[in-house]
Amino acid sequence: MARIHLNQLQLNKLFFRKDRFLKAADNLQARLQPFIKNTTDASLNNRAKWISSQLTAFSRRIKMFAGDKSSFDQQAKELFGVQPPPYSEEHFRSLLKQLEHILPGEGSVFSRFQNLANRFIIPNQKLDTVIKTTIAESRQRTKEYFHLPPSEDFRLEYVAGKSWTGYNWYQGNYESLLQFNTDVTTFIDRIIDAASHEGYPGHHVYNSLLEKNLYRDNGWSEISLYPLFSPQSLIA
Repeated sequence: MARIHLNQLQLNKLFFRKDRFLKAADNLQARLQPFIKNTTDASLNNRAKWISSQLTAFSRRIKMFAGDKSSFDQQAKELFGVQPPPYSEEHFRSLLKQLEHILPGEGSVFSRFQNLANRFIIPNQKLDTVIKTTIAESRQRTKEYFHLPPSEDFRLEYVAGKSWTGYNWYQGNYESLLQFNTDVTTFIDRIIDAASHEGYPGHHVYNSLLEKNLYRDNGWSEISLYPLFSPQSLIA
């Protein structure tokens, strides 16, 4: 009985906090309205709309933590500001038919695809070389199109026991920690994608330019906060 009573107390506290957090978000939304309706200053208007969309995502996330149910489409709209395109089952069947004509060999589409992909697995002893070569090349190409802060840099680290191939932990001051998971089977196309996605011109460049151009140069303090579940994450 004590255990059930404790869980109920925790639940009551959670719902109390939920209402308090949602009220705070609503109050901030109300304070933003004059800036959203301000059409004479486009920059201020865009900033206010941006913050409003972040607050909408906060509210949905709070409700989810409190156990409120919502549809996938509603979560996509409120968390990320998008409406997922509707595709029928037939659409995906047509894609499988295309693969069936393209892939070599015999057997199911899945087995033929896997047999082809297995030819491009990177041996663990070569993973570091492939990642460093990829980052160096993508960094050079990125600098042809973007003016990056002179002090921008990154650290490379190998980890295990993660659910992802690669991850960027932006450290601020134009620096990132790029981590790659050695537990997963790494294919050449996936590692080139991940290294570029996490580094150049991906998350590292994106966050560095946000910090330089908006936070430091323009003083937009809201850019210093990056909520994972938000329209900003969809862009990232």
